[in-house]
Amino acid sequence: MIEYILKHGNDMVKVLGTIGTFIGVILSVFKRLYTDVSIFRER
Repeated sequence: MIEYILKHGNDMVKVLGTIGTFIGVILSVFKRLYTDVSIFRER
């Protein structure tokens, strides 16, 4: 099991990094939309 993790650890890190980046982008988009909506409501 440990050997498998050592062999494929870099791939797992790459996948996790990609997923993390993807989630970060989605969160920033949602945050921007939310601020736009709240500004729009105040008018």
